[in-house]
Amino acid sequence: MNHKLKEYRNFDEILRIKLQSPSFAISYLNEALASKDKEEILFALHHVLQARGSISDLSEESILLNSLADLFVDTGITEFKVA
Repeated sequence: MNHKLKEYRNFDEILRIKLQSPSFAISYLNEALASKDKEEILFALHHVLQARGSISDLSEESILLNSLADLFVDTGITEFKVA
């Protein structure tokens, strides 16, 4: 019998692939924003930026971007770096 092994991926790799979809990235960030937890929001933003390199193409979602801008103002964040 010739069994073809399935290619397994880790969670981070699957998440990066899913976040390529603008609608998924927007939903992912909106869920984090709904939590109102600063660490969760920054964690989600980090994932989106790692996967996409930018959120500029998500700018049509002005509510999302306004919420992110408010978060940065409220927390005093002036810079966000992706490792």
